[in-house]
Amino acid sequence: MKFHALGLERWILEEHLLVTGDIGVNKPDPAVFREAERRMGLNLRETWYIGDSYEHDIVGAKAAGWNTIWLDRNRRGEGFIAGAADDTGHTEEELRAVLLEKWKDLRNS
Repeated sequence: MKFHALGLERWILEEHLLVTGDIGVNKPDPAVFREAERRMGLNLRETWYIGDSYEHDIVGAKAAGWNTIWLDRNRRGEGFIAGAADDTGHTEEELRAVLLEKWKDLRNS
C-alpha cells in the first residue's frame, strides 16, 4: 500500500518491489539482497545500495558484496564507523553529488 500511496510505480517496476516480510527474512540478512539480485538480474559491479540505516542497510548490503552509499544525516559514521560504506553523504545534496560522481565513473569505465 505504501508503494502505491507514494506513487513509486512511476519510477519503479512493481515486480522489482521487494517486501522483506513476503520473503521471510529481514535486513540486514544478506538473503534479502540476494533475492533482489535474483529478481532484477543485477550486475553487482554497477549496483549501489543507498541506505540511511547503518545497521540494516549498509551492514546487509556489504555482507552481500554490494557497493554502498550511506546517507548518514546524523553524522554517526564520523569517528567510529569510518569506512563502513563505500561512500557517504550527510545531506540529500551531498548524496546527489556522490551519485553524479558514481554515474560519471561508470560511464568512463
